[in-house]
Amino acid sequence: MQNTIVGVDASGAPSHIVLRDLELTRLAPKAHALARAIDLAPLTLEQLCCSDQKAWTRIGYCLFVNNLCEVICTIAAGNHTLCLALWGVLRNTLQSYLKQFPNPEANRRIRGLLAGEPLPAKGNLLTRFLRQADRHASYLPLYHPLGVVNGAPVPQ
Repeated sequence: MQNTIVGVDASGAPSHIVLRDLELTRLAPKAHALARAIDLAPLTLEQLCCSDQKAWTRIGYCLFVNNLCEVICTIAAGNHTLCLALWGVLRNTLQSYLKQFPNPEANRRIRGLLAGEPLPAKGNLLTRFLRQADRHASYLPLYHPLGVVNGAPVPQ
């Protein structure tokens, strides 16, 4: 996965994560006070802190598009039935998350995805063509099957 390594324990369960390339890391408003407490330079603080919408755009793109979509497509390796089944597993996982961790903001975003709202996909080609920095990239809607898959078990 891009910029991410997931470590596993002896039983194969995820145990830790290693990230690199945090250039576009942003903090949502709930974390702004923590960032100010670290006593960062004003310009750094300004670039690090963002709105909830901008934070969601980065999370939606980095987590879902760059990582989860890539993993699903890599594992499915062109098998359409398996691909849809894996999207179903993700749907089940998101539904379980909603039950286990009730958070109004997360619930709103996740329920939107489950209803078929598009993910934000960074317009890399346009950004490079216009010779813009990544922080000025535009985001385009990426439609996905979370709103239509049934969440059936993955075929063996």
